[in-house]
Amino acid sequence: VHENVPGKQVAVFEEPIDLLRLCASSTRDLEEQPTVLWCGNPNNLKHMTQCLDALRGIHNLIPFTLRIISGAQPGPEITRGLSVDWRPFDHENEGTLISGSWLGIAPLPDTPYNRCKGAYKVKTYFAAGLPVIASPVGFQKDLVQASNGAGLLATTPEDWTVSLRSLLLDKAQVRERGAKALAYATGRFSYRAVAAQWADIIRQHFPALIKP
Repeated sequence: VHENVPGKQVAVFEEPIDLLRLCASSTRDLEEQPTVLWCGNPNNLKHMTQCLDALRGIHNLIPFTLRIISGAQPGPEITRGLSVDWRPFDHENEGTLISGSWLGIAPLPDTPYNRCKGAYKVKTYFAAGLPVIASPVGFQKDLVQASNGAGLLATTPEDWTVSLRSLLLDKAQVRERGAKALAYATGRFSYRAVAAQWADIIRQHFPALIKP
């Protein structure tokens, strides 16, 4: 029984991630200057307000690049006070665009709609071998908590500042958490892992779909 549909039996099919498409990103090849990644729909750039004060405050102390991969160039409300590297989104070359980033961020306001989202941003970062700092909202919280230390959760500006500072000052920690991220993604989101899970669900709950 699922909490969002009480009284109903619900089978949850994990969404696969194409790890091979994202494998150009590797924590073995970090940019010399720390690089913080935000990748997503331009309509969601507004979510950056959750951590902009922390990013700007840290930028005054630790020079870093904020890499934004998105279909539209961010405006001054996002870029002000930051060194921004905007890269137009390209699905086929997303791994290359991500490559060299130190960590991915996933700020997200806590709303009923956002609690139901699939946390694709966090899954993408993990699949690219990046440690993640994410808002503890919905599935994002579940993924980070289950990731064996690949990610950090941040709610307040102070949380974001502490988490960002911790990673930006410690390349070894970035590599360690990044390796955990890729291992977690491989075991949970890869096509091989998801195919096995889907097959188990179908065998258990939908045996009539299986041909003799």
